[in-house]
Amino acid sequence: MSSDDALVIALGYDLLAEKRYWIGITALWVYEYFLTVGDEIRYIWKAPKDNIVFCLFVLNRYLALIIITVTCVAFFSSYWTEEMFVPMVPLCLRYGYAEQLETLVMCTIAEMLVLLRVYALSGNNRTVIICAIPLIISQWGLLFYVCSQSANGTANLTLLLGPSDVTTLPDIDAFRLCISVPPLDVVPYGQAYLCLLIAYDGLTVLAILYIVAGQSDNLHLMPILKLIQRDGLLYFAVMFTSHFVWLMLTLYAPTGLQFIHNQCVIFPK
Repeated sequence: MSSDDALVIALGYDLLAEKRYWIGITALWVYEYFLTVGDEIRYIWKAPKDNIVFCLFVLNRYLALIIITVTCVAFFSSYWTEEMFVPMVPLCLRYGYAEQLETLVMCTIAEMLVLLRVYALSGNNRTVIICAIPLIISQWGLLFYVCSQSANGTANLTLLLGPSDVTTLPDIDAFRLCISVPPLDVVPYGQAYLCLLIAYDGLTVLAILYIVAGQSDNLHLMPILKLIQRDGLLYFAVMFTSHFVWLMLTLYAPTGLQFIHNQCVIFPK
């Protein structure tokens, strides 16, 4: 077996793992939805709906369903492959561009919900907003630049192999998926975007820890645990950990797995 054959096999396993990952994500979303739909009806749909929190919740809840559905179609439909073309532009390339925007919008919605939460917990302290808004604006600037360079990308999966003589990939399930490969020079901007996400989440965790410490009665164990549960500290800590893992994957994972954690737009090394 030649070295090129080994590269193709390794890439096939990576892409197949990414497809299976999205099956797991879909199952997890469905499980979480039915687990919390009762609380959703009680606290959201039966409550006043003329406020920004309701709008953000609905977007966060159901836009995720649309994105997951479209991604699964792009990964598993035999009719949506890199050979599909609209006039002059590969559909997969357009989809890769759109998915970057999807990531930006979903992350921003989550960050706005976090911002409102911390702002309320802080007693409407404007310092929270002053610190958060520049980070969010910077994230939009970075990812808009990445999106602006997507036209220079490609839907040719063989580029994920790096320098090789392979021009076509086997017609098997692992390679039947729609992804877009952006140009190499945008990689640092994507990683900078992830760093800003981590900074935002880290500041959120620190802010809630500060609020919990200030509200607990002499820092007894039980009051602190109750405050942590009430203020959602574990949820924010999970968001921080999730984005940190995403960054580590983009830096150190094999090319076919670099963006398995969040989106399927893959930056080649």
